[in-house]
Amino acid sequence: MRHFIGYCAAGSEPVFGGTPAPALFGPYQILCRGFIANRADLLAKAGRSQTGNVPIADAELFAIAYERWGTDLSRHVVGEFSLALFDAAEGRLLLAQDALGLAPVFYSESSGRLAFASSLEDLVIETGTGQLDDEFIADYMARGEHFGEHTPYAHIRRLLPGESLVWRGGQRRLGTWTLAAPDPVLYRDPRDYEERLRHLVKEAVQSALPPHGKVWCELSGGLDSSTILSVARRVLDREVEAVSFVYPQSYSVDEREWIEAVLKEHPAPWHPIDADAVRPFSELPTEFHAEPSRWVISAAMKRTYFQLLAAHGVDIVLSGEGGDAVLCGDEQFPFFLADLMLRGRWGRLWRHLPDWAEGIRGRRAMAYVLVKYALEPAIRHLRSWDLEYQPATVRWAADDFAARADLKHRGRARRVPRSSTIGVAYMVQRIMRSAHVVRTCYHHHSSGFEFRHPLLYRPLIEFMLAVPWETKIAPTHDRALQRRAFKGILPAKTLQRFNKGGGAQAMLEGLERSRAWHEALTARPRIVERGYARLQEWRNAVQHARVGQTDGFPQFLASAILELWLQGLERLPAGKDPRSLSPGMTSPEQRPG
Repeated sequence: MRHFIGYCAAGSEPVFGGTPAPALFGPYQILCRGFIANRADLLAKAGRSQTGNVPIADAELFAIAYERWGTDLSRHVVGEFSLALFDAAEGRLLLAQDALGLAPVFYSESSGRLAFASSLEDLVIETGTGQLDDEFIADYMARGEHFGEHTPYAHIRRLLPGESLVWRGGQRRLGTWTLAAPDPVLYRDPRDYEERLRHLVKEAVQSALPPHGKVWCELSGGLDSSTILSVARRVLDREVEAVSFVYPQSYSVDEREWIEAVLKEHPAPWHPIDADAVRPFSELPTEFHAEPSRWVISAAMKRTYFQLLAAHGVDIVLSGEGGDAVLCGDEQFPFFLADLMLRGRWGRLWRHLPDWAEGIRGRRAMAYVLVKYALEPAIRHLRSWDLEYQPATVRWAADDFAARADLKHRGRARRVPRSSTIGVAYMVQRIMRSAHVVRTCYHHHSSGFEFRHPLLYRPLIEFMLAVPWETKIAPTHDRALQRRAFKGILPAKTLQRFNKGGGAQAMLEGLERSRAWHEALTARPRIVERGYARLQEWRNAVQHARVGQTDGFPQFLASAILELWLQGLERLPAGKDPRSLSPGMTSPEQRPG
């Protein structure tokens, strides 16, 4: 997937770097990446039609959308995309992205110049690392993620989901869209929800499939990837191949039984990757990562995976990322009970309590369910707190940094716009977490193939947010609506599955066996040199983690990733002036990694 990069000074046209050159349509110069999912709908709304057999290029579709909706185009264009559009007639630059920010946009403004890129790696290489942003570092150490506008670099910011930026000698950020207040969807016949879900998933998968080219689908054995492959093969009759990570030694993660069940029902060429041979921590990273992510500890897995895709000439990889959040998978909390309490709907609340007390894992007293899923989330909502917030303990953090950054309470503030209901706020938080994974792990690379995520299709998200809670979640199992809707499409064995293995075993064994990682983490830790951690406490944490005894494993992983990321950062020119972006920009082919 190609990236774009450029800069714009006040009173002049932007200068774009890399390839391809910007497309020209009348007064517009356009660079874009990703794909548009609602092509026919856009043309219809704009009063245009497709002529001939050659599809209209995405750049021209963006020009059409801009003529019709101006800087509000992100509200109307659906897909995974980032866009830089210069309007010569107005003398303004528009930076936009899809509503969830799946394909992100980054920018840096200094002395009347704006540098921008669709890849953080590219922008860092062009502008230098500068000073690190302690706000980002603190979030990452405490939570392993950052959901705000910050990047690891003080001079670079990212557009937030639902934002665009207009620049004409100064920036003006625009909020164009939000998930916060969906209109309820109420059908008389419950089967209509199932039919609508099937239609939207089919539409989502179809829109992510290119008209030509080789398509693979990640198949993990779970319901989400199985749904995508089954729809592509059976409903759409497309030649889609499967790729899977298998764990012949790490039995707690071994999903081959479930993968084979799907392939037996919907035969497809299968490309298994022995993940035990490329465990996390089995190889030190050598390529540049612009920000900390799980690929730092999974360098061997990424290398093997991407080499396989390139060797087979794959164009598109469909991923099930986001399905847990959108289709109510994994462990679901009935926070809609808090809405019933706040609205005084006591009869409905008392009718639901016994079922959830009986159905929640381990069985609970009704008083527990009332406090945990009604009273506490209601209080957090009224205080503008994150609904899932738990205090983070980073035992190896340096005392002054922990106090200055308030590590314990990182992540407490609400990360998404205030929603119409507490239940919607909970779903939106989970969806935004999935979007965060996509933009940091799937859209960072520049190669001949790209990842697409059909289950983060915006119309599908909006529908699921609007469906009544009693229809989409159940006390005894997750994915209530998905399981009903895909009977006859997914294998019965898959639909009846109610558990899925985790990856902790392979991760811990990888760390235990890797002397190189142990040395890299403990010999001269940069998190200590920079004042983020205490030396002996960090070394103790590494030693305990190698035997599976660490307290706060998510925080340990975050610090380990941060440590190796900081070491990789030293290979870049930290002192480069962020204002130095120039027409002599390096092309993507000349950049490291």
